Parts: sequence; C-alpha cells; structure tokens
Amino acid sequence: MSNQASQGAKGSPVNAIVSGVINGAMAIPLCIALASVIFSGDLRPYFPLGIGLFLVGNAMVSAIASLHSSSRYGMAGVQDSTPAIVALMVVSIAASTHNNASTLPTVVAAIAISTLVMGLTLYGLGQFRLGVGARFFPPSVVSGFLAGTGVILLLAGLGFLMNTNLTMVNLDQLFLPGAPGRWLPGTLFGIALVWIHLRFPKAWVLPTLLFASALIFALSLHVFQISTQTAIARGWIEGGFPTGRLWPPLSLAQLDQIDWAILGRHVIHYLIIAFVGSLALLLNASGLEQTTEEEIDLDRELRGNGLANLVAGLFGGANGYLSISGSALSHELKAPGRLPSLINAGMSAAALGFGMSLLQVFPNFLLGGLTIFLGLCMLKEPCLDNFKRFSRVEYGSTILVMVVIAYFGFINGVLIGLLASFVFFVISSSRVDLVKFTGTCRTIQSERIRTRNAAFLLRSRGGDVRIFALQGSVFFGSSFKLYQRMQVLFDAEERQSPRFLLLDFRDVVGIDSGGMTWISRLAKLAGDRRATLVLSELSPLARRQFLRFIGAANASGPDLAPSIHLASDMDEALQWCEDKLLAATENQSEGKDQQAGRDAQSLESLDAEALQWSSQFVAKAGPYLQRRNYQTGSVIWRHGEESMQLYLLESGEVEVSTLVGNGHHKRHFCIGPGTVLGEISFFLKSPRIGTATCIRDAVLHVLTRDQLDAMAREQPELALDLQNRVLSLESMLVAEDFHAVDFVMG
Repeated sequence: MSNQASQGAKGSPVNAIVSGVINGAMAIPLCIALASVIFSGDLRPYFPLGIGLFLVGNAMVSAIASLHSSSRYGMAGVQDSTPAIVALMVVSIAASTHNNASTLPTVVAAIAISTLVMGLTLYGLGQFRLGVGARFFPPSVVSGFLAGTGVILLLAGLGFLMNTNLTMVNLDQLFLPGAPGRWLPGTLFGIALVWIHLRFPKAWVLPTLLFASALIFALSLHVFQISTQTAIARGWIEGGFPTGRLWPPLSLAQLDQIDWAILGRHVIHYLIIAFVGSLALLLNASGLEQTTEEEIDLDRELRGNGLANLVAGLFGGANGYLSISGSALSHELKAPGRLPSLINAGMSAAALGFGMSLLQVFPNFLLGGLTIFLGLCMLKEPCLDNFKRFSRVEYGSTILVMVVIAYFGFINGVLIGLLASFVFFVISSSRVDLVKFTGTCRTIQSERIRTRNAAFLLRSRGGDVRIFALQGSVFFGSSFKLYQRMQVLFDAEERQSPRFLLLDFRDVVGIDSGGMTWISRLAKLAGDRRATLVLSELSPLARRQFLRFIGAANASGPDLAPSIHLASDMDEALQWCEDKLLAATENQSEGKDQQAGRDAQSLESLDAEALQWSSQFVAKAGPYLQRRNYQTGSVIWRHGEESMQLYLLESGEVEVSTLVGNGHHKRHFCIGPGTVLGEISFFLKSPRIGTATCIRDAVLHVLTRDQLDAMAREQPELALDLQNRVLSLESMLVAEDFHAVDFVMG
C-alpha cells in the first residue's frame, strides 16, 4: 500500500461528514437534472415523480454499494451515462401507449425493469468473474457510445429549457422567434460550468458553484420582489404539476394499468443500458485505482453494485454505480470508510420529504445548464481527446457511431459500431503478416543431438524443409495470402521445389472456417507438387476442424495421408522432417543423385567416426564403466535428482523432457548412439534439469564421479580425451543454437 493510501486511513470523522455533505449536496441537483432528461416534453407533468425515482435510486445505490465496495473511498450513486438511453426508451414507450392512464405506470415499470436487469447483469458478471470481458469491447465503439450519450444529454438539456422533446430532426425550433431567450442563458451557464470545471478540477468546486448560483437566484427574486407564481409563469422555475409528491410514483391501483406488451418490446434497451452501465462501472473502478493507488477487486465491485441496483429496482428507483468524482473527493479529503456514503444516501432520502419546494430551490437555467454541462463533458474525451489518441479509422468509427445514435438511436448505433469494428479488424488483420518468421533446416533444427556429419548433411540439404512460423488470427484473408505465397514458392523453384512445408501454429490465437479452407487447399497443393505439409501445435479444436475439412474426421495418428503430417510441437515436426530427409538421402546414394550419394557417404563416415570413438573409449575405460541395459519406457534419471553419473550411449535412443503442467512432458532433445549424455549437470555438480527416458531399447555405459576421479589419477590422458569429446559436442550445439537465434532475430 502506498504512503498516500496509508495516510488516507487516518481521516477524521469531520472529514467524513464534509465529504458526505458535499457529495449529497451534488447528488440532489444531479438527480433533478437527470430526471429532466427523461421526463420532458409530453412527460413533463410527471417531472416531480421522476425526481423521486432518481433520489430513491441514489439513496439505495449509495448506501448498499459502498457497504460492499473493495475501496475504502468507494462512493456510488446515480450517474449520467445511462439516463440518455433510458430517455430514448421512455419516449418510445410514451408514443406507444394509446391510453394516457397507462403511460406513467408503463414508464415507471420500464425504469424499474432496466434497473433490475442492470443489477442482475452486474451481479452475474461479478459472480462468474466475467467483468474483465467487457474491457475487450472495441474502444472506438465505446467512445462512440459516450459521444452519442453526450449528444442526447445536450439535446435533453436544450429540450428542458425549451419545454419540448428536442431531437436532431427538429433543431430548427431553437431559432424560432423568442426561443433563444429561453435556451441561451442555460446554455451559457453550462458552458461556464465546463470552463470552471476544467480550470478548477477540485471535486468540491462544482457543488459549491451550483448552490451559490441557486442562492443568488433566490436573493434576486427577493430583492426584485418577484413572487414564486410569477417565476413559474415566466418559466424560471418549475411548478403547476398535478401532484406535489416525489415518491411513491404509483399507487396500487395504477399497477394494473401497466402495459406489459409494450415493455416486452424493449428488451434490447434493457440490455444496452446494462452493458453501458457495466462498462462505465469498470472504467470508473480502473480510474479510482489510479487515483487512490489501491487495488480494487472488480468482481466485488460488480457484485456490490449489482445488489444495490436490484434493491433500487424493487423500489422503482433509477440505476447507479461507482462514482469516480465522489470517490475522488473522499480520497482528497482523507475520508475513508462508509460514513460519507451513508450521509449521501440520507440526504437523498431526506430530500424526498421536501416535495415541490425542492424544485423551487433550483431554477430552470441551472437544471438545464447542468444537463448541458454533463453532455459537453461526455463529448470532450471522445471528440477532442481521442482525436490525437485514435487512428483516423478509429476516430471515424467513433464519429459514425455518435451520429447514428443521435439520429437513429442506440440500437442502430450498436449495430453500426460493431460492424465498423469488424471491418476495421479485418482490414487491420489483413495488413499484419501471418508469417512471423521463415527458415529452413539449414538454420533451424530440432533439439535431437546428431552426429556432426548428420548436422552437416542437414545444413547441406536442409533447404528441402521450408519452415513458416505463423502468428495472429488465421482467417479467410490472411490464409489466402499464405496460399498465394506457397504457390509462388512452388512455381519459382519448380526444379528444386521444397519437399516439406512446415507450418507452426504455436503463436496462432484463432482459426476460422475460411482460414481452415485455405489450409486444407494448401495440403492438396503440397500433394500435387509431391511435397508433404507438416502442421505443428494445432489446438485440439483446430485439429478436429482440419480433419473434417480434409474428409478424415475419424482418422487417428500423425500421418493422415502421404502428403499430410501432424506434430504436437515444432521440435517433433522438425525431427520428423529431418529423419525423413536423412533417410531419403541414404536411399538415393546408389547413384541416382550424385550430390545425395556424396552426402550419404559423408554421413556414414561421420556416424562411423562417432561410434568408433565411443567403442574405443569403452574398450579403454572398461574397468571404470558399468554396462546397463534399458528397455523402452525406462527412466534413466528424473528431473531434480542428484547428478552423480555420466552416460555413454552405445545403442538405442534416449529422450530428455520436462514436465510443463497437466502431466504433459515437453521434449527438449533426443540422443542417438555414440553420444555422451548427462554431462552438463554432471560436470557442474547440479541437479538434473530434465527427465531422461529410453524411447528405444538402449545399452548405456555408466561412469560415476568416483570412477572419473580414479581415471584422472590413473589414466589422465583418457580422462582428458573424454573432456575434449564433451567440449566438442557442447561447442557444436551452442554454435547451432546461436546460428538459429541469429536467423530468427534478424
């Protein structure tokens, strides 16, 4: 924990009370402003009831979410990201209700359902630890959501000042005779709030300014002896509503008037509201982590805010979630704990008792200006800040989503945003080279320890094995480009075309059906050119998909056809290709291919040299060695065991591997006859670094450390011969590794 966070834990109760009062004072005008976003135009008569819904939601969310927050400064309440979507839904519902008596009950029920759905979504994401998944949503679409929400809030603020449902279609109403005098003061006030907020970003500045403005307005009415009725008649403050209560919004008799059929048509709106709220909560939590320098449990925040919304929804309240500004204020005042949130909740609950008098505290220019301020702030990051952060395509997607939301609603904006993101992804992915690096067996070889002449032969004939390490996503576009590349490869080297094409899928993150189509066609192309396609490290799902595409769904084993071979990893694939290449070279040594014959003769001579050294050394060092026979599957040593013995392999084959998890052994290299093994840990006197297993019946000669010491005393030239042999083999392996690394890196 940082020092700053530690000091925050020492805050006094006075600081907590101040934080709670400031947050609560800001929440009340915010609830009124957000209610004006939804209850405007034809729904203006129900504006007080809308205020009650937001006050109830703020009280419930603030109290319950803070009690379950993982942050000591966590403050929650109603927020400005979802009411714009709720407003679009409510306008549609109001237009669909032919019976005026059912309008208010249906609207209130829709708001309650949206809060409940959001609560279930948040709680489910937290319970199943899926919160991080929302962060993978395309940033350009998220930015477009925020910008579209900002436009809707801006229109709602202007519409509130004009007392009409203002949309992008009827913006001409702003310029009707006498109209500018109604919306211009509130707009200027909102712009002034933005300037002050950017110039003085302290959390306490905005609520202080709002209440100071309300106080100045009230004093002006008193000084100029303007009555409340006159202010209402001139449209300066709200009044003349059919009911003076703020809550409850419905009576028991009105519950029967809810139109459930209309509510069922807006499921997509409920889901969009839940998604936007979830995303905003996660973004706020990430921002709070940076502000407070403490780790926040995202899943716990999701569960706590989900539970709070479920309770708020049962009481008909509006939704809410973790507040970055309120939490930052508590951190700034060094006021940890739950007391500030409880004070905030208590002030919202107490405000319900003021009824209509609460509306007369805040003039219309303040409420409309506050909504315009929220809209402009929400537009700032997507439209201004992201202009420098995003690429032109991403920024264009943001503006496109914003415009579609403003003109056609959030549902169409979601669809257009996802479509634009998909197109952008396809274009971007097609520009990324699917091939991470290429090579041949001249430069990249398996970990199997071979004789020097075998290694020489692979460097000489290794061009017959072409290696392509793939990366990223294999889809129809990138795989088609790979297919074209292979066609060019075969056509350009028709006389000496490669005999093996090795595709390594270790760094591939996904393969779609279009990609698999071209991979299967590549297998046919390789077969037509008398080559073999070798696929390494295909995932189990990709393997089954490939088998279906080539019509071998029930096939088993690595060799699916003469032209197709599957390997578990790249090393196994390389070893298989090398073995085939060496075997083919030996078969061609009867004069059909003069170069192959010379290579095979050289291979035989160096194989014989290695076996000759081994047999001569065993003959001379017989008294110091122990001869042991191992059957296939026998373990010679295990990882971590003490290395007290050195081994000389007379015949057979040994594999060295390590356990990488889930009981799976990863092979590092294989060892053939005439080779020394176990020498590194033996001479370093360190534990074994892998497990050695006999994969073909073997005969080994064992040299213990005590016997080596005796050999060094009695026959020092023999001990020196052994050390020179080990040094020669290790030098060759290191040189090969450096050669391969140098090729891959560049």
